[in-house]
Amino acid sequence: MRVIQIILLSFLILLVPGIAGSGSEPDILLLNSDASIEKYRAAQEEYTKTISHPVAEYTIDGFSGEISELYRKISRGPHRLIYCIGTNAYLTAIEHAPEKTILFSSIINWRRLPRKETVFGISNELHPAMHLMHFQNIFPKIKNIGVLYSREFNEQWIALAKEAAEKSGLRIISEAVMDIDQTDETLKKILPEIDALWLIPDPIIISSRKNLINIIRICDPNKTPVFSYNTAYAKLGATLIVAVDDSTVGRQAAVMSDNLLAGRVLPENVQHPAGSQITVNLDKVKVFGIPYQQEALDTVNTIFESADADD
Repeated sequence: MRVIQIILLSFLILLVPGIAGSGSEPDILLLNSDASIEKYRAAQEEYTKTISHPVAEYTIDGFSGEISELYRKISRGPHRLIYCIGTNAYLTAIEHAPEKTILFSSIINWRRLPRKETVFGISNELHPAMHLMHFQNIFPKIKNIGVLYSREFNEQWIALAKEAAEKSGLRIISEAVMDIDQTDETLKKILPEIDALWLIPDPIIISSRKNLINIIRICDPNKTPVFSYNTAYAKLGATLIVAVDDSTVGRQAAVMSDNLLAGRVLPENVQHPAGSQITVNLDKVKVFGIPYQQEALDTVNTIFESADADD
């Protein structure tokens, strides 16, 4: 599959480390919404290790001085590029330095945010083809995959997923949900047709932890596995997680920054993440009796399995 080949090639390029830059005036201002969040911190650490330009680093949550001082650094600083990790960092940069080149990552539903021609980024969602590749490799007998979504946030993404699924010999059975109160009814409608439910980052469908648990609870009696994008969901009963690798995001952002500062044209202003982390809840797989490829577990990063689980 061409899309997968491009993503894997990009990942190999990202493994080449950059050379730390030097100079009194940093070319890049790195703005982190909250460095205490692990995924944000991982992206920042890998970015600074990889980038070949000097970087000035600031965190909005926990900034030691007056916030107005930080705003002045953003708006009046000599930086040629601002790398924003998280929504708060991006909104701050676009407000106080809209004329500068801005690169973002780790933002859910980035399409809802204001953008200009000088804005670039890495989406918070893997390409659908990456998810489908792992679904197929680990659970080859699963063919019909259900997806609940809101048209406002994910209509384009669903079209992309259906195109990728068709190329892979899979079938996406999608249903649009207008309001959170319709989620249960819509899910029960498609359950008889699907082999698995694919939860995507949609603010209407997954509006709270309670709503997520309820979706999994509805699927359990049918022994319908839930595939998703957040590693934490495995502990709540999801069967397979294909998540963004946050360290790779940092390296990918560094490569994009180097290219932008060198005046190179990027193939896409907003790119999909190049790396993934795979988690399998093997306890759930065995309870549901889902056939799986034992060899494919070698590609899995984390396996949830109780010590007393039956073989």
